[in-house]
Amino acid sequence: MPVQYYSWNDSGAPEFKYLSGGYGAYKNSIIEVLDAILVTGYGSKPGFGWTKEMTSTVPDSNRTVYKNHSAHQDDMYLIVESDGNQQQGFKMQIADVVTSPESYAGYSQIAAVTQTHGGTQRWHAIGDERTLIFVFYSGYVDTLSAGYFNRYGPVAIYVGDFEVAAGSNPKAWGLVAPSMYPGTLDNEGSYSVESHGSFNLSTTASNNANDRPVTQVPGELWSENDIHSMTQFLMADSPISYNYTEKDIATFESAVQLRSETFLILDYQLSFRLRGVYSLFPWLNQSNSSSGRNFCQVVTVEGEDYFTIKRARNINDNINCFVKLTGEW
Repeated sequence: MPVQYYSWNDSGAPEFKYLSGGYGAYKNSIIEVLDAILVTGYGSKPGFGWTKEMTSTVPDSNRTVYKNHSAHQDDMYLIVESDGNQQQGFKMQIADVVTSPESYAGYSQIAAVTQTHGGTQRWHAIGDERTLIFVFYSGYVDTLSAGYFNRYGPVAIYVGDFEVAAGSNPKAWGLVAPSMYPGTLDNEGSYSVESHGSFNLSTTASNNANDRPVTQVPGELWSENDIHSMTQFLMADSPISYNYTEKDIATFESAVQLRSETFLILDYQLSFRLRGVYSLFPWLNQSNSSSGRNFCQVVTVEGEDYFTIKRARNINDNINCFVKLTGEW
């Protein structure tokens, strides 16, 4: 199905907000937001086509299990809940088998993300029945100039199908986020660091991370062990000089010469393409000539629309992550 783009400021869109509870038992509306995006839709927009499998019966828990409709042999289970230690945080984990929201096996590491700053939480969702890209950031950023963007940048999470370059993988899907931790949702501990960045792109291609963004890869028996992973895309190891970027979107749109796909590489051997995610060159500066933000905007290049996401938390990093909004992935 064609890719769909939903946003916090759509007519009838649910608000991502703190609902109730104190420290250790905070609850926010992440489930209501994801229900609307993935399943029920809102206003005139249908849901992405995922299914809602089950919701926790544990008192004061909003843990919920969704399932995508994968193009691969197996579908993927996505488990989501509010982060009890953060008013505006939530946790996600994917799994091969789910018996109940509290009992599941064959899991990835946990994406534990939060924004600790005030203002309405802006969210954006791009995807289809196979894959969800979810972005959120504090509305406070709209009142700031470029000098503060490193503190209030967006969080971007990719969850769902990858494209497989060669061969077959029945579980060719994953969860890629800027803040990932081992364990299960019941024992991962307390993570209070504010999250920034896109799909673990805080590390560049020559750097690496040891985490587990997938549940299982061919030839491997499932375990909780880390998998060496890196995200390959068009970006230098150090911040790009502003001399090589465009500050205003209209100028950038006419200057683009190259589009490069983005890949997740595991154990130096397996390559998965992130659906709909590209790098465009030349680069776009994170701020425009009036010091307003350029991230979470829509740009049009050669007749196709792209959503702009700030690559990492560093103030000197430019925008080099673009999600395609038109056609199919």
